[in-house]
Order: sequence, then C-alpha cells, then structure tokens
Amino acid sequence: MEKILRGKYLVRKSKLDDGTPVLTLTGTFHPINFPTTDVDDGDEMWISNLIVCSGGVKFSGRVNDVTCSPEDFLEGDSQLPSNWREKDEL
Repeated sequence: MEKILRGKYLVRKSKLDDGTPVLTLTGTFHPINFPTTDVDDGDEMWISNLIVCSGGVKFSGRVNDVTCSPEDFLEGDSQLPSNWREKDEL
C-alpha cells in the first residue's frame, strides 16, 4: 500500500563529507491514509521517494532573515506562511 504523509518540511542545502551536494529535509507530517499506530514508538528509518506534485507550495525568504535551525522548525518556528516573504507554486 502506498503511504501518504502530508506536512511541512524545512529544506536546506548541504554536503556530505565527500563533498556530494544533498538536500536535508526536516519536517512534521500527518499520515493521510494510515494510522500513526503503524509506526513504532522507537526510531524508524524509512527509505522512499518523496515526490513533489503540483499543488504544493514553496515559501522562501524568511521575514526576519535569520536562519531557522531544524530543531526550531520542529518546535514550530517558521511554520506559518506569515514567517516568509515569498510564495511560489510547486
């Protein structure tokens, strides 16, 4: 069964130790078509393709121009559209 997670995530450019460019995603997601009880109480690592479809939105250019840490994002910082200057359709 395809599992659908809908949510918000912080996207940050990064590099691996060998210099390979990657994107780091930090986010909060709500399961759309399966219960949260399907996920263990301990850590899990999922390997999947994250496919960005039309209808998504990208916010950029934080209003206060301060970089948001992944930890702050997970605690709710910069999750409101009003925290960002620019909005684009994906």
